[in-house]
Amino acid sequence: MEFSEEKEGPFSAGAYYSRDFEWEALRQEVESSPWFLSLDRNQKPASVSGSSSALSSESRAWQAFHTRHSKKLFFKERRYLVKEFPELLQGASCILEIGCGTGSSAVSILRANPRVTMFACDCSEAALTKASEIVSSLSAESHTQFYPFLCDVEHELFPFWLLCSSCKITGFQSDDIRASKARVGRGGASRCEEKPPLITHCCVGGVDIVMLIFTLSAIPVASMPHVLAKVLAVLKPGGYLLFRDYGLYDMTMLRFAPSQRISHEAGVPLYQRDDGTLCYYFSVKNLRELLTTTGFVEEELEYCCVKLVNQRKQMPMKRVWVHAKFRKPFATI
Repeated sequence: MEFSEEKEGPFSAGAYYSRDFEWEALRQEVESSPWFLSLDRNQKPASVSGSSSALSSESRAWQAFHTRHSKKLFFKERRYLVKEFPELLQGASCILEIGCGTGSSAVSILRANPRVTMFACDCSEAALTKASEIVSSLSAESHTQFYPFLCDVEHELFPFWLLCSSCKITGFQSDDIRASKARVGRGGASRCEEKPPLITHCCVGGVDIVMLIFTLSAIPVASMPHVLAKVLAVLKPGGYLLFRDYGLYDMTMLRFAPSQRISHEAGVPLYQRDDGTLCYYFSVKNLRELLTTTGFVEEELEYCCVKLVNQRKQMPMKRVWVHAKFRKPFATI
């Protein structure tokens, strides 16, 4: 993987970087800093309650966030994705993005690949409405390629028309999915049971690619395994999970006060923003453990380390993201 976040500037289009500095050097710098050393001297941080009503407050926080920003495109178009993940342009006919927000990823993919069908879900109706408006403005045909639907992936199952129970049993899915039925089954029914008009059979039969782009970090740590089990279930055998999210010791992590850390265990990098949304910072080690335990096979996994400059303050900013590409195994005969 050679590409990462675009750098700001008059010639930024097409200029991508991923190794401006070494993550290990950043780790040593951070772990010797006053910010890091202060973590153990602070009181035990508050933790997110385990009750279902408390967990759903995270979804409500994101709904409120998108409602506040529904009048404008809050996120930049993620043009780097089609270079970071060439699979989005090569062979994939059916993509699912989980946590699509206002369509920042979808716009780039649909612009670059007019042959793809893209399903996209989010817990925020305001975000989906804005995403539909933006995608429809691309071309007369774009709205026929884009199918947004409301789904809180932490608490709800995917709609039946993505992969019905009959197709899971009769050959579309491998035995590893049926073995993980208990994990996948956690959560209520989807709120989107109306089948899109392009689906003429019982269901899509699973998707070629699932995208988790800055989504898993917004989900409580305890819920991540069953969310990933749902992802594995809806992928076709051999399909890809494409992942990009916040990396450990990213600049934004170091801006949090120690009291904003939300965890029962010291050192778990889960933080709560002032607006109530959560943010978890992944290491390649814990992401590898999460995904391989679920049943995925690793193909790419690394830190993207990008040095940007705040033009107004002339302040350097060290950004860290985790890039990953994992595959669902083919069924064994």
